[in-house]
Amino acid sequence: MKKLFIIIIIFISFQSLTKADDIRDFEIEGMSVGDSLLDYISVEKIENNIIPYFKDKRKYYIIRYVENLNLYDDLEIYLKSDDNNYIIKSISAGLYPDNLKECLKSKDDIVRNIDSSLNIEFKESNYNHYYYKNTVTYNSVAKVKGGYIRIECIYYDLKDKAKHDVNDNLSIVSKSNEIEKWFESNYE
Repeated sequence: MKKLFIIIIIFISFQSLTKADDIRDFEIEGMSVGDSLLDYISVEKIENNIIPYFKDKRKYYIIRYVENLNLYDDLEIYLKSDDNNYIIKSISAGLYPDNLKECLKSKDDIVRNIDSSLNIEFKESNYNHYYYKNTVTYNSVAKVKGGYIRIECIYYDLKDKAKHDVNDNLSIVSKSNEIEKWFESNYE
């Protein structure tokens, strides 16, 4: 029942986006790439929610956002270091379905709803994760001006779970080309 409710809410939330063709037009929990995170939370809360993925300072950093969320369990928001305007560069929303079958069904439903609402085409691909070598990711990706939207199921292999602290998840990602280039530079 919870799964059906989430899918209905997600579907309704995409109905207002019928003319989105730019990454900045796609909203996750009311936020878009290009918005200032200061419109949603304070500098203090931003600084207190930085995820320590890196030991040293990098060009970008990530915060975890869990306040006042209606559709998702949590968000990861990418910001540029030393940007006093706190402009959002990428948003990744997380859901945690009970099993892979439920995750894939939810992913397919979300893709179908976004595709029909935004009139964009997703491409499907499944491949082994670049870091968690025993784990397959199930992806649907749509390129839009300035970036892409990705819907992804990751259910980690038991070997990867034993070695790393990871959670199976369904993610909805709105990523700018700027952040994608940073990923490709090995997060420098």
